[in-house]
Amino acid sequence: MNSKDTRGLKVVSIADGTQIGTVDEVYLDLAAKQVVGFTITQGRGPFGGALDNAPTVAASAVHALGHDALTLDDVTAAHAAWVDAAYGPLETLDALVGRKVITEGGTDVGTIAALEFDEQTFALTTVEVSPGLFRTKTHIPLDHLVRFGPDVLVVSETLAASEPSTPAG
Repeated sequence: MNSKDTRGLKVVSIADGTQIGTVDEVYLDLAAKQVVGFTITQGRGPFGGALDNAPTVAASAVHALGHDALTLDDVTAAHAAWVDAAYGPLETLDALVGRKVITEGGTDVGTIAALEFDEQTFALTTVEVSPGLFRTKTHIPLDHLVRFGPDVLVVSETLAASEPSTPAG
């Protein structure tokens, strides 16, 4: 699933059939290279800020992640799984989008536009990179990742020769 498709996704409780809210933020454990949790909001304020945030829930407690909704068996248990889990350093998806992508040899590839992850395991699979406005985006498989740094994402030098680009979207 492309991370751009997660924000605003409905969050539904299977236990009582209610819509709890919508996904507001996605949390990533960069050391483990996976999505580990989601913040749920129950609306937006007049200035765009989240209103009445429900608990952050662990990805491990998600029943299913579909194209129309994220479902939870029990929101309380999903929050408890978040609180009790041990994660590496966490980053929000918003903090990564726009970060520079550079090859080991020092070539500027562009900026992170989105991340793709497996909907079942929540493991990161691909980094979508935008080289600039009106230019073709590149999808970089995670096996080309060298390092998620605080300022830049470093990818292998073999990237340019081996990865095809896809149309901008």
